[in-house]
Amino acid sequence: MSLVRHVTQQVFRLLPQGLWRPLKVQVNDRYRYRRYFAAVKGRAANVEALLKRVASSYRKIDLPLVMISQVERSGGSMMAQLFDGHPQILAHPHELKIGYPDKRIWPPTDIANIDEQFRVLFELNTINFFEEGYFKGKHNPQRINFFLMPQLQRAIFEAELAGREKRTGRDVLDAYFTSYFNAWLNLRNRIEDAKLITGFVPMMAADESNMDQFWSVYPDGYLISVIRSPLSWYPSFVKLKGGTVETVAARWNSSTEGTIRERARRKDRTIVLRFDDVVKNTEAAMRLVCRRIGLDFHPSLVSPTFNQEPIGSNSVFGQTEPGVVTAAPAQRESLLSDAERDYLNAHCMPLYKRALDEIVETV
Repeated sequence: MSLVRHVTQQVFRLLPQGLWRPLKVQVNDRYRYRRYFAAVKGRAANVEALLKRVASSYRKIDLPLVMISQVERSGGSMMAQLFDGHPQILAHPHELKIGYPDKRIWPPTDIANIDEQFRVLFELNTINFFEEGYFKGKHNPQRINFFLMPQLQRAIFEAELAGREKRTGRDVLDAYFTSYFNAWLNLRNRIEDAKLITGFVPMMAADESNMDQFWSVYPDGYLISVIRSPLSWYPSFVKLKGGTVETVAARWNSSTEGTIRERARRKDRTIVLRFDDVVKNTEAAMRLVCRRIGLDFHPSLVSPTFNQEPIGSNSVFGQTEPGVVTAAPAQRESLLSDAERDYLNAHCMPLYKRALDEIVETV
């Protein structure tokens, strides 16, 4: 209650009842009109008030990260969005682009200046998704509201780190994810129920130095890699990215070799799935993942969603039905030329067969 209203009420009590009642109605009406016009003209209950309220009441997040990483066009973003609706997960949408100076490079977390540290981590696509709606792939007409306010995210990030003379990499990334999910104003999952964060970064796991830093920051984290047959993968990748068969095959090999390496280093925390199992036997694959990362299975894990709304896959071959996992990508092998097939059989298939024999989980 304002001081003016308080004083006014005290004065009313000194007046005869028949006199103060009409005066009180007039005063209250003036107060209500002032508050009403202040609100509708943006002087009250506005963005400034929102920033102040959320920045003073956000929930701290210090959860392990489940990183999904392998070569593009292997089901990484689909896997990330299968996690989206699970009530115990904070699923980062789209690709996790905190890497610097490229999304595939683990970011520096030892920058003393908080402004600069946040700038390095900040994901620019947040701006487009806020203004235009979230979308996945050029063939998908869906636009889903995504109200994550960068100004608020920055304020929360600073609040988490201000005053800390010594900060670990985990402190910085905990502050980042705290700021990210608290500034996501229309997030439907409850932060207080979450046990894990999930995010997809293509090719991050291919580089050993990236993974050295990941395991250092997240010794309690997990790596999930999905390995797709090079014969069905190649047409999807080339249609999106282009490239010669030699350079494209080398990229697939680099990703798969990285997965084999990480499985050997951290078998307890590296989960390797066959792409065909994920798209053809989704429930069994996700039940296996839940057992490995310590979550209860939830029915939402078989349907890709964004903020619990069904979403189509990011296919380069046309629009797909939202919320439905299709096995069609596993059947792209027929699109290969004879020369492409011969090269992949000679240079990639031996490694694929090795991965199936040695590291891929049995669904």
